[in-house]
Amino acid sequence: MNRIIADANVLISGLLWDGNEREILRLAARGEMELVISLYILREVENVLINKFGFDKNKSKEAIDFIRMISHDVVDVSEEEINECFNKLSDKEDVPVLASAIKAGCILIIGDKKLLKEARRLIDVKDAKKGQTVNFK
Repeated sequence: MNRIIADANVLISGLLWDGNEREILRLAARGEMELVISLYILREVENVLINKFGFDKNKSKEAIDFIRMISHDVVDVSEEEINECFNKLSDKEDVPVLASAIKAGCILIIGDKKLLKEARRLIDVKDAKKGQTVNFK
């Protein structure tokens, strides 16, 4: 079974719209994938839901609670773990996401094509629902 971690954009898209990202959440909810979530990503999801999509605190909390409920595990990354990944990516905002995936030993599911090319162990959302993995050296 694939052990995955999804970035905030994948989670938000899965929550708000039907498509590949929602299918990832469905697979996790059915236990067909082990979704691992990081505290950093949860905070990012909450911020975007409130600040970009106008969710109030209660509605945002419901969304975060749902993600936690379907998640197999929660990880948190230290400053040291983030620093170890700092030079691996050009977009420094993505570094905590990559560090979370490495710490959790998970495949990172993303929709960001630039990050997809840069990071080492990633799968695209379309491939993730098929259970395929792509390893970048």
